[in-house]
Amino acid sequence: DVISSKPLTVTATGVNKVYDGTTSASVSFSDDRISGDVFTTTSTSATFATSSIGTGIVVSVSGISLTGTDSGNYSQNTTTNTTADITAKPINVVADALSKERLAVDPTLTYTGTSSLVSGDSFTGNLTRAVGETTGTYAISQGTLSAGSNYTINFTGANLTIVDTTSPTLTAVGIVSNNTNTALAKTGDVVTVAFTSSESLLGTPVVTIRG
Repeated sequence: DVISSKPLTVTATGVNKVYDGTTSASVSFSDDRISGDVFTTTSTSATFATSSIGTGIVVSVSGISLTGTDSGNYSQNTTTNTTADITAKPINVVADALSKERLAVDPTLTYTGTSSLVSGDSFTGNLTRAVGETTGTYAISQGTLSAGSNYTINFTGANLTIVDTTSPTLTAVGIVSNNTNTALAKTGDVVTVAFTSSESLLGTPVVTIRG
C-alpha cells in the first residue's frame, strides 16, 4: 500500500508592530500536525495591506514551506491570511531656546526631532509662542506642528527670551518752560521736554536739566 502525505492546515498569527513606513510583517505559525511530529514552518513573504497605522490590518502570507524530520509526511497550504495592528511611532520633539531684541522680528521657532522620522515623511505646521513684546520669557509650545497620524509627538517646550540691550535714540529734543521767556526757567517753573524716540519706551523717562 502507498502511504500518502497528510494534508496539513497551517494558520498564521500576525505580530503587531510600530509604524516603520513599510508593509513588512512578522507572523507565527500553528498547524494540525500529529502530536510528536517534528518540523519547522517558514514563509517567504508576510506583508501588511498598508504601511499606515490601523487595527486588524490584513496580513498576507505566502511561500509557506516545511522543513525537518517529519516534513515529508505532510502537504501544507502555501498561503494564508491573518491580521495585526500597526501602532503610531512615538517621537521626541524638543523646542530650541531662543532670544531676540525687543521689538525685533521673531526668529524662526526651531526644534530637533526630524531625524526620528521615517525616510520620506516630514513635519507640517509650526511652533508658536506666548504673546508679548516686553522684556521677559515667553513659552514656546507645539502649536500646529505635526508629523501626521502615523506618529505620536512627545513635545518638550522651551522659552523665547526678549531682551533690551539697545538704548533708544532720541531726536528732535525740545525744551520749553512756562516762563515769559520760554527758553528760560527758574525754580518753580514748569518745564516741558518733548522728543521722538526710536522705539517705544517701557516707562516714564527721568530728565535732568542742568545749567
